[in-house]
Formats: sequence, C-alpha cells, structure tokens
Amino acid sequence: MIIVLDEKNSIESRPPKGVQKNDLLKRLKEVMEERQPVDDWDSSEGERFVVRRWVE
Repeated sequence: MIIVLDEKNSIESRPPKGVQKNDLLKRLKEVMEERQPVDDWDSSEGERFVVRRWVE
C-alpha cells in the first residue's frame, strides 16, 4: 500500500528497509512499470493495482 502524503511525497512499507518516504511521481512510475492499473481488484488476474482515494 502506498499512502500519498502530499503532492510530492508518499510513504509505504517495503521489505527489507521498512517504512520509507518516497518521491511520489518516481514511485508511481515504478508501479506502472511493474503492474497493470485496473478499476476493480477482481476484474483481472496477474500483477495489478487499484487506486483508492479518501478525502476528509
């Protein structure tokens, strides 16, 4: 899970280093190269990801 902190930064827990603060755009580019975006987690198989947004 990647959590967006602000428009430039994200945090996530990644083995073996644990929780890390990352450049948001750089990390999203890495995810896009590794996985396929889908609208519904159950809609396909393989390496994929779903974007969820929470706003208070």
